[in-house]
Amino acid sequence: MPADQLKWQPMGSTDASVAWVVGDRKTKGPVALFMKCPAGFDSGWHTHDGDYVATVVKGTMTAQDQGDAAETLLPAGSAFGEPGKKNHRNGCTKDGECIIFFRMEKGFTFQPMTPKGKPAPKPGDAAKGEEKEPDMAKPADKRRTRSSHSRVSADSRRHT
Repeated sequence: MPADQLKWQPMGSTDASVAWVVGDRKTKGPVALFMKCPAGFDSGWHTHDGDYVATVVKGTMTAQDQGDAAETLLPAGSAFGEPGKKNHRNGCTKDGECIIFFRMEKGFTFQPMTPKGKPAPKPGDAAKGEEKEPDMAKPADKRRTRSSHSRVSADSRRHT
């Protein structure tokens, strides 16, 4: 599909937008999509039902798995992914907009979580007396630039 034919739609209540290539939000099987995130975007901690793989097309994304001390920087050309049910967060650096291409095997699902891997309180629950866990976001100087086992940097891939 030519880039000028992508149909961008708002992504829920976030500032991100999505353009579906295969399937849509309701598809239960494989989907492919582009996601556009504004500079400074943070997905918050979350999980997906199935595995996914992604490629950063534009900008510099960040990725952090539960238990990681810092975010990993993923510049354009980087590939990354997560197994289903693994708690993680992604973001876009403040340097500019990010565009990512995703392929998800079990449709697009998103379950908000806490940094400790518990389901996040639903809106309004904090007002009922439930404690909100602190944000575990790390400042930019704490970010890693080397890839972990679930991420593959474009520079580290071997071409055959």
